[in-house]
Amino acid sequence: MFKQVLSKIIKAGRTSISTPLLYSRAVLYFLVFFTLSEVAYFVNQNDTSSVMTLVLIGLLTSFFNKNMVIILFTALVFTNLLRLAMPKQDYILSEGFEDKLETAPIKTSADKTSSHKKEDKEQADATLSLKEDFDEFQTVQKKILESMNDLNPLLDKAEAFIQKYEQYKNVKDK
Repeated sequence: MFKQVLSKIIKAGRTSISTPLLYSRAVLYFLVFFTLSEVAYFVNQNDTSSVMTLVLIGLLTSFFNKNMVIILFTALVFTNLLRLAMPKQDYILSEGFEDKLETAPIKTSADKTSSHKKEDKEQADATLSLKEDFDEFQTVQKKILESMNDLNPLLDKAEAFIQKYEQYKNVKDK
């Protein structure tokens, strides 16, 4: 009895309208276009989990059915259902951004002049710091030049030593 009821349900599910749709190229092309647009949307939204879900559901469906219309339709439906059922996980991709609206204070003319004074003071401090750094740089440069002058006699001795041994090399080769 159970088998008879089950066979009647299966036969009722197979109507003459649904069979041509399952093998229609127009429906297949529409689903391919829609699937590609969904993938492009997921990539644009940086939703890699939905892309992977779509691919995995399509892969699993292909093991049970070889009809591409059914595979694409099932993958699209289940991916969108899972996407709607799951809470958004934007917190994984964000880096400490607080979702608070901060209002900028309205500056008056007195605030503007005080901000200009602060900027001028900061600029003067930066100039003073640069002058101090330049003085330090000059002293280091003088020390380097003095060291180079101290190295000149050593370099002259090294050159004389090299020339002396080059003469011995020439004598040895003869």
